[in-house]
Amino acid sequence: MAVEASTVDSHDVTSREAIAAEMESLQSALLDLANTGEGVDGVSTIELAETITELKMQEVAFQGALGTTARVLQNTLKDFLR
Repeated sequence: MAVEASTVDSHDVTSREAIAAEMESLQSALLDLANTGEGVDGVSTIELAETITELKMQEVAFQGALGTTARVLQNTLKDFLR
């Protein structure tokens, strides 16, 4: 059962772009919270260390997913010639 490379590549690029956009949105929100010192609805206490740790964990998971996807979708000359 062969899958066309162009279909896989376009889907992969689309999902990578969506994940990258989500990460950028989270980083922007984190910076806004850190700069104002206030959370949603004016809550003035924020666990900055906890929030940064959570963001970094998500970033590591994202990088791992990208690496795994790149290895799984790697085409060889043998695959191309089939």
